[in-house]
Amino acid sequence: MTELLRLDVSARGTDSVSRTVTDTFERTWRERTPHAEVTTRDLAESAVPHLPAEVVPRSTGQVVETDAARFQDSLVDELVRADAVVISTPMYNLGIPSVLKAWIDHVILLGRTLRFHGEPPPTAGTPMTVITTFGGGYGPGAPREGWDHLRPYLRTVFEGMLRMDVEFVTVEYTLAATTPGMEDLVEMGARALRLGHETASRRAAGVAASLATGGLADLAAS
Repeated sequence: MTELLRLDVSARGTDSVSRTVTDTFERTWRERTPHAEVTTRDLAESAVPHLPAEVVPRSTGQVVETDAARFQDSLVDELVRADAVVISTPMYNLGIPSVLKAWIDHVILLGRTLRFHGEPPPTAGTPMTVITTFGGGYGPGAPREGWDHLRPYLRTVFEGMLRMDVEFVTVEYTLAATTPGMEDLVEMGARALRLGHETASRRAAGVAASLATGGLADLAAS
């Protein structure tokens, strides 16, 4: 059975833009894979604890048998078992929310998701969709171009270390409609949100189709 792992990060709950766009992704995913299983982990509501000192020796290959180690294994198992992963996250203070960083610290584990002697990790090739939201604009030509430290970091982790097939769906100017001084950007924000929903749906359909046919070669064009 195909399994999707969904991670939600925003602390805004039902008011979160990243969650609503990810809802679109999941809705399309369920339509295209009606018998698939979706495992959801809400990192804002049930935060993963920061990496405790007792499991740190595992990063050098030492055996640790504690409740904390078993919890870490459960997080790794969810990731490794998933046929596809979608993460919804805003950018907080120019980077990733701390709850997402805590989860990453748990799942980057030598001997499990990182292999010895250069062997490919078990996550290699797994499609990872990261749905990101930004209150303002950080793209080419924007006053804060280059201030986005969320996407470069996540690409390094998921694509560089875990060798997953990473695609970002980004919605900018989410604060335009509610923030004084951003009135001129309201329509731009609305267009970005519409495009985000369309792109998320298209990506979900592409991932589902590629998994159904056993290949990911056409994802970039989906």
